[in-house]
Amino acid sequence: MGVLTHGSLFSGLGGIDLGFDRAGIETKWQVEINPFCREILTQHWPNVRRYEDVKTIRGREIEKVDIISGGFPCQDVSLCGLRKGLAGERSGLFYEFQRILKETYPQWVVIENVCGLLTSNHGRDFRTVTDALQEIGYGIEWRVLDAQFFGVPQRRRRVFIVGHLGADIPLRVLFRDASMVERRVSTKKDGAPCFRSLPLRAESVKHGNLPILVAECPNAPSCIDSQGVRTFDGVPRWVDIERYKALGNAVCPNVSQWIGEGIVKVSG
Repeated sequence: MGVLTHGSLFSGLGGIDLGFDRAGIETKWQVEINPFCREILTQHWPNVRRYEDVKTIRGREIEKVDIISGGFPCQDVSLCGLRKGLAGERSGLFYEFQRILKETYPQWVVIENVCGLLTSNHGRDFRTVTDALQEIGYGIEWRVLDAQFFGVPQRRRRVFIVGHLGADIPLRVLFRDASMVERRVSTKKDGAPCFRSLPLRAESVKHGNLPILVAECPNAPSCIDSQGVRTFDGVPRWVDIERYKALGNAVCPNVSQWIGEGIVKVSG
């Protein structure tokens, strides 16, 4: 099989794209509405086609790819937000993700979001996402992964959903390490399905050979630590608020690389 191709929705700073690049997957197009993030994407992927608004692109307009990925906005499902769920204006953009999948039918889909998606609206929103993927025809698996176990000095737990069209093989991507065990429990709360992920060793993946990401500070204030990050009582404070917001929303490339390597291995 040739090189797998990839298109990313809600690309942000390109965390998924960079990880997939490292895994040998070629990114063909990106969709990102934030001007600051688009500038960063242009610097690192100058030859990749970019679109601005996920709501205006149509499947017939974009190049067919093997994988479509994206972390749709998390603000409405985050534990720190107003918890409007998929009914919210931002997290509700998942339905545009769903529409594009229906219009293009890529072999693979990869979705990333905050762990609050699992409990948003008593689990109904997560059920909506997984049901939508299965109705299109994807066999899916999901797993909570923490960036700190992938060579990054930061605790960042995110839920990843991997789907494959017409085949139940994502298990071999997200749970390909034999030492991993995860139980999934479905209970009822207020008459609605409520999903909980109970990782036993599901977050213990260690990749010491992967590079540690270093946050850079463009200015040189007096309180700079050894990694070039301004700190206050040990907490990083980025000078550029746009950079700070973008990094907060970013997907860890080391985690997406691990997922991408699994997809490449299974597809080979």
